[in-house]
Amino acid sequence: MECPVCMNYYDDDVYSTYCGHLFCKQCANQMIQKASGDCWTCHSPIQANSVHKIYLPARVATQQSVDLTQDSQELTKEEIMKTMLTDLEIECEKNVQKCTKLKEAVDVYAMNYANFVSLNDELKRKNEILETKLLIIRDKLDRCEQIVDNFDRHGHNTRSKRRTARSDRV
Repeated sequence: MECPVCMNYYDDDVYSTYCGHLFCKQCANQMIQKASGDCWTCHSPIQANSVHKIYLPARVATQQSVDLTQDSQELTKEEIMKTMLTDLEIECEKNVQKCTKLKEAVDVYAMNYANFVSLNDELKRKNEILETKLLIIRDKLDRCEQIVDNFDRHGHNTRSKRRTARSDRV
């Protein structure tokens, strides 16, 4: 890949404008310093804080895999582009694999969440049933207390008899 202004191949310093165009460091600096402050490719307004250095992993891989001094022959632009394309394809495949792993993790999370919701709903239903049973038991206990109070009011003194019966058992 080469800078569209100076036509030199990019070195490690590649800069991107807000509008998405790439320039080498020297051309990016010159473009920012010019009074017009426009992108030299599309003429969009450019500010110094809208030009950022970018990292191209495929470029690093290309530099490692292409030895420009090999057999004292220069590679043609086409050969370099083919190598870069291969490197980009490898990077794309790695990204697809990462996306696949992330999707699998999200699917597991979604399944666990669905199980949690189902279990939570079941526990809510059981809790409602237990609360209903507790109310029924409390109502029965209140009725029993009323019956005992009625017996006591009529002189049957069941409470003292119960205490005596309990102490006899012990």
